[in-house]
Amino acid sequence: MRVFPSIAVLAIGSMFHPLIVHAHGGAEHEAVDVMNCAKPPESALRTLPPPLPEFARLECSIRGQFLMAADGWTWRYPASWFDRPLAPAWTPDVSRQDADAKYFVELSVETLSGDAVAAPYARLKAAVPAYGGAYETPPPKLYRVSAENNLGHDMEFWFPEHGPGQMWAILCAPDCRPEFAFMIHKP
Repeated sequence: MRVFPSIAVLAIGSMFHPLIVHAHGGAEHEAVDVMNCAKPPESALRTLPPPLPEFARLECSIRGQFLMAADGWTWRYPASWFDRPLAPAWTPDVSRQDADAKYFVELSVETLSGDAVAAPYARLKAAVPAYGGAYETPPPKLYRVSAENNLGHDMEFWFPEHGPGQMWAILCAPDCRPEFAFMIHKP
């Protein structure tokens, strides 16, 4: 069997890939090739503020941190029963350009209700037709989650609560997009 030189170079080069790709001379953030979930970086978020733990939990993988469904809750995309949505620290498009693991360094929750819900609801309804079609009236309660990752990139996660166990999640980083929206419910 003949091995072509270009394939051999690629194979050898791939062994050193982490050393080449992850060099960040002068970078302002802490470079983390892969996330060590047992010993996360000191600046990594460790807990979620209320009310998020009611329906979300903070998880970790080698790619970094993400939010996912809390026990007893189901997160799913409108047209799928199989793909499980996440709200990752690498949501912003600019964050995906960096090969390092991403994690949350800051996360805060603001609860909106009454008249304060109208403007964000109109924005989310226009950006995500599936959500707008599901609910023609604003939710009684809307959670706005402001987050920042270790690269200094900001994102918003919106959680409209239309009733007990009936929610959506719409991720905006910075734009709210249909592919960043999913349903949340408690069976």
